[in-house]
Amino acid sequence: MGVYENSTPRRLGGPLATALLALAACTADMPPPGDGASLHNTQDECVEPACVDLVAAGVMTPAAPLAERAEFLPPAVRMEWIALGCEASSMLGGSLPGAAETDTAQVHWSVHEERDTIELLLLGKVDAALAVVPPAPRELQAGLTTCMLGVELFAFVVHPSSSLYNLRIDDARQLAEGTIVDWRHIRLDAGPVTFVVPHGHSAVERARRTLMPGRRLSGSAVWADSTAAAVDAILRDPNAIAFVPLAELHQDAAVRVLTIDGTAPSRTAFVEGRYSIGAPLWLTSRSEPSPAVTVLREQFANGHFAQVATTLATN
Repeated sequence: MGVYENSTPRRLGGPLATALLALAACTADMPPPGDGASLHNTQDECVEPACVDLVAAGVMTPAAPLAERAEFLPPAVRMEWIALGCEASSMLGGSLPGAAETDTAQVHWSVHEERDTIELLLLGKVDAALAVVPPAPRELQAGLTTCMLGVELFAFVVHPSSSLYNLRIDDARQLAEGTIVDWRHIRLDAGPVTFVVPHGHSAVERARRTLMPGRRLSGSAVWADSTAAAVDAILRDPNAIAFVPLAELHQDAAVRVLTIDGTAPSRTAFVEGRYSIGAPLWLTSRSEPSPAVTVLREQFANGHFAQVATTLATN
């Protein structure tokens, strides 16, 4: 079929159009070629394709809609790590509980130097840091957030018959470093001071740093094997005074806990700044709290760490 120079198509004649329509009708009856074979005409035997219902036969199960299938998919569980400082680990009795699980996270921990916990958090290698040191101001400016999760409190205790009920903080420091050796300096009756400290206790070093940073404990201190042994020494000697972790002091212990500058040791008094002899425990994370942080707060709220007084309420 030709085309005029002005691109106007020719009008087909009647006989030609009839022939083309007949050819199209014949071609429609022919099946398409397969694998290079010749075309079959309409007289060949037709083979009807066999259809097998695989679902009814039990070979396949029908596909569920996407929303229905998503309901049965296991949730994505993220592995989260907490960097635990050496001192914090000692404060908590050696470690955190084993792996804790939530619907979205499985929490594990590893022990490092106190300052390294913050560095690991800044580098994105852990999801939270638990240490006895808080982050520095420059680290907070880098997007970290911190809270005082708990505090380890320390107390001075004396024999129940003692006339002493309160210590000034300066007198407490002088007793601990051995400057005051006779009771006449701080109470009405005289007598030699026996200063008792639990021996080999990691809390003693934390207590020393909180009470008298940069100074040493008295060289004449009597070292007891444990807090319970220190209490026994107090009960045997009315002139003795012991410096012990408050959480290890049994409620029924027959000793008197002294106030410091008129304030009894408590987590509330420590947070408010009225009682200073305590080692705080800091929980540091990024601005968006992770499930690991939530798990830790819940563990403290549920009393998993009785040796540390929780300083804040958890939701």
